[in-house]
Formats: sequence, C-alpha cells, structure tokens
Amino acid sequence: MNESKDLPIAVIGLGITGLSIVRFLKKNNKSFKVYDTRDNPPRIEEFSKISSKLEFIPGPINKNIIDRSSLIITSPGINFSKDFLDYSKKSKIKIISDIHCFCKSSKKDIIGITGSNGKTTVTSLITHILNDIGYSATSGGNIGEPALNLLDKEHQYNVIEMSSFQLEYSKNISCKTALITNITPDHLDRHKNFEDYKKIKMKIFEMAENAVYFRSDKNIKNINVKNKISFGLDKLDDKKTFSIIKEGNNHYIYHGKDRLINEDQINLIGQHNLLNVAAALGVILSLDIDPKLTLDSISSFKPIEHRMEEFYTYKNISWINDSKSTNLEATLAAVKGIKGPIILLFGGRPKTENIKEVEKFFFNSSNKMIVFGEMKELVEAQLKNKDKIIFVDNLEEAVERANIQALDLNRYLTKNKINDKINILLSPGCASFDMFSDYIDRGNQFKNIVIEKSIY
Repeated sequence: MNESKDLPIAVIGLGITGLSIVRFLKKNNKSFKVYDTRDNPPRIEEFSKISSKLEFIPGPINKNIIDRSSLIITSPGINFSKDFLDYSKKSKIKIISDIHCFCKSSKKDIIGITGSNGKTTVTSLITHILNDIGYSATSGGNIGEPALNLLDKEHQYNVIEMSSFQLEYSKNISCKTALITNITPDHLDRHKNFEDYKKIKMKIFEMAENAVYFRSDKNIKNINVKNKISFGLDKLDDKKTFSIIKEGNNHYIYHGKDRLINEDQINLIGQHNLLNVAAALGVILSLDIDPKLTLDSISSFKPIEHRMEEFYTYKNISWINDSKSTNLEATLAAVKGIKGPIILLFGGRPKTENIKEVEKFFFNSSNKMIVFGEMKELVEAQLKNKDKIIFVDNLEEAVERANIQALDLNRYLTKNKINDKINILLSPGCASFDMFSDYIDRGNQFKNIVIEKSIY
C-alpha cells in the first residue's frame, strides 16, 4: 500500500468484509476511517470492541471521502457512482478490495475461483478433497470467512472464492491456480455491460501459475497462462483435460482417456454439478496430485445448502432447494441435469428481459412450471405453453400447487407402472429481493413451508 502518512485509509462498508479489513489495518498499524451509509451497520458492535467509535463515520459515500483519504479499500457490496470513480481517478486515490490486500499479504498458495455459477460448490469441494486426502486447506472470500481473516491460519492452501465485485478492484491477483467455472451474463445492473463483466472475471488469470477453465465456454478465451487444464462436455484424450461423457444411461467423468468416476458415485445432482467436479479435479491436477486419489473424497462430499439440495422425499417425490439459482443460466443447467419429470418453481425479480430459452424446459411433456413474483409478467408475455404453467401469488401457494401436481402425476405413473421419480425443484432463475431478503431467506422459507405443512 502506498498510502500517505498524513491521511488515513478509507474503509467503505462495515459488514463482515469491512470488519475484516479493519482488523487487517489495525494489525498493520495503519490509520483508517470507516464509512457506511447506515447509522448502525451489521458489525458496529464488534467494531466498537476493537476500535474507537471516532473512526466510524456514517453518511453518504461521496467525493469528500476521497479528499480525506490516502487509499480506499472497499467492501464488495459497494456500488460507487460514476462521479465518485472519476474523481478518485483524477485525484490519484486508488480503490482496492480486500482480495487485493489478501493476495499481496498471503504467504500460502492461493487457489482462486470465480465464475457466474458453481463457484461456491467448487470452492467447497476442493477444500473438502484436499483436507480429506491429507493436505490442509481452508476456504473463504466470497464464501464464509472473509479472505483477510485467513492470513494467520496454519494451512497449506487458501481456497478463495472471488466474486466479480471483488475482482473489479483487485490487481496482481497472484494465484497458484486460478479457475473460472463459466461466464454468463450476471450482475449487469452493477457492471457497465457483459464485455466489462467478462474482462473483470478474466483478471483472475493475470498472474496465475496454472489456469483451469471450462473449454466449452466461448466467453473464456485468450488465457495467457503457460500451464492450462480444461474441462468440458467433449471427450479429449489429452492428460490436461477432463470430460463429461454419457455412456448408456449414465454420465462419467474422464481424465484424458481414463474413466474416473460414475455420476451414481457422486452426491451432487445434475450435469452442471458433474462439470463442477471436473473443475475441482482440474485444480487438484494442477497441484501435482493424482486425481485418482480423490475419488472417495468426491463420493463423500455432500451438497451445499440452497444448491441442488434434496432435502425432503416422500414415496416417489423429491423436493429440491436450488434457491441459489439467481440467474436464468443456473436454472437451465439445473433442469437439464435432472432425470424424470420436473415441477419447476420459478420466479422472483428477473435479471434478463428475454426468457424464451426456458421454452426448452417444456420439451418433456411431463414438466410443469409454477411461477411467482415479478417474473410472472415476463412468463405471461414470452412463453407459449400456458397449459403447463400455473401462476401463483407467493411461495407458499407455489408449494401447495406443486404438491397437488406431484400427487396427481404420481398416481398416473403408478397406474401405468412407470418408475420415474418426480422432482419438485425450486430453481427461481431470478434475484430474490422482490419477496425475500436474499436467496438464503428464500431457500429457508421454502424448506420450512414444505416441512411445516407436513406435505402429503
């Protein structure tokens, strides 16, 4: 950090990340002020135990902060105005993230993971595998513990999930291995456009020793890293590739020519989760670890809450919570990977104006859709299969209608001696903020409604 001795560092936002920045600065004897638009941000009590209240300044995030600061370290949730960014550039006051500070300070190998979908599952899976086969690893960043809190922990690997919000204000991201799971349009309300979003995601490769990437994704290209490992849906024989191949009724993960593992040995649902496993295997290979040593660890890994989480079953009916599906691509991936008829609970605040691709969901005549939230207007205008769509006012009503549909379908399947499992899938494909505080609240309410109503 090249901060002036005369002016303090500005910390923007006092949430969990902001508090980790404060602890980091105090440990390094840096002068700072914390700014937040809220009078009582969520970490104010913890902050007051480790720092003077005089160092906290509530109020608007404006250009005056730049005049009073030598450097700005921002929390990922802060969306600066164009005037603020222009003025900081003119004033030559840098804006950096906690991830920037972490990468410059960490003495352990960093495995950096980003992507539009799947990054939390992959981060957790890599950490699980490394610990299970005898290495020591801890995860953090955009998942769980803020990255800066990991600096003093004793372990070999830091497995860090990095969001576009964090990468946006990070430079010199020095990863042992960097991984991009995929890039699809997301957070375009925050970023200038999709091209800008892609560039931000690709920053993770800038100083990486190894790059792992989804080779089927045309948005991931021009990777200037010497050692590259890819995963995809096409079979390649190269030892630096992993592939998802369907043989008969099952999918398998291959490493080059070698078959590694059957989907039935994995507790994660869907083809997109097989790609997540292949991505994790790519990272393991980049660390010079034999992928064959990881197979038992992969089989023992359990789904993460709100991510294709099968939480309740009755007879031939399965309830799946995929509330973390906050964009259309995630929902399409979830639907594509499920075997058997699906009753899809779909809705919330749309992130896209075009949902016509969802029409593919109805290619299977058994599938139904129950729509709630602000998405109802788009579905009404763009989707044709209205006989398979039910519109409801809220999630509770969606659960009730889904249950009725599932029981009717189950009676039909039983009568005709068809053994297909019925899947009731909450995969909203939308932001949650029209009806819920976040995707976690949405997922928890969904599970509570199902369990409290003693469905069936």
